[in-house]
Amino acid sequence: EAGHVRSGGIIDPHCNVAEVCQVVAFRIQERCATITGRTPTVNVEAFSAAGGDEHGIPRLSYVPFFLRYILEEILKNSCR
Repeated sequence: EAGHVRSGGIIDPHCNVAEVCQVVAFRIQERCATITGRTPTVNVEAFSAAGGDEHGIPRLSYVPFFLRYILEEILKNSCR
C-alpha cells in the first residue's frame, strides 16, 4: 500500500483500514456486476476513535491479507 514503507513480514504496522475496505468493496461490486448483472452500493466511511491519526485515517497494526479476506466474506454474504 502506498504512503509508507514496510519492514517486511505479513504484519503491516500502519495498515490503512479505510483503503483496504475501499479496495475490497470495489472488488465485490465488480464481482456482483459480473455474476448477477447488478452492482450494489457500498459506502465506506472511516472514523478514528483515537483522534490522533494522520488526516483522520484509522491505521492499526494488522495483517492486511486477513483483513481483506474477512471483509470479502462479509461483503459477499451481504450482497447476495
